[in-house]
Amino acid sequence: MADDELRPEDWPGVHFAYEFVPASYDWTMRRLNAVEGRIQALMMFSVSLGVTVPILVASLVEGVSFQSALFVLGLAAALLNLVIGTVARTWGQVTLLNLQAVCAEWLHLPEWEFKRRAVYWAGQHFQHNTHVVNKKGRTVLLMTIAFLVEAVFMSAWGLSEAGTG
Repeated sequence: MADDELRPEDWPGVHFAYEFVPASYDWTMRRLNAVEGRIQALMMFSVSLGVTVPILVASLVEGVSFQSALFVLGLAAALLNLVIGTVARTWGQVTLLNLQAVCAEWLHLPEWEFKRRAVYWAGQHFQHNTHVVNKKGRTVLLMTIAFLVEAVFMSAWGLSEAGTG
């Protein structure tokens, strides 16, 4: 059906659906900020653990071996976590309505057509934005696993050094 064949009486729900347009963008931004915050926090925890454990172990144990496979694997897990986080932060961009295009192309439209277009494009953007947020969310799981692996290796290294010291 061509746009010029659309009639408001055939689509009475447009006015109700329009109420969800701002909420869909708000939800997207809140979810994206939450996921980005988790990525940043995991990167910070990983660096903190990678710096703190060696300093703590070295201050408690004489002749600490930084050549240990456990220590190297712990640092490798920390580095992996940082790489995953850095890459994940560059993945995808949120798509929003272009207000300049809305101004140039929609402001002359009747209210019903304006709302119909806003609902349509918000739906398109929501689908794209959900994909971006979910993809970043899955990387949080990978980063959590890498952080736990780092913690296990660093703890095992610290305990093994304390046992030999």
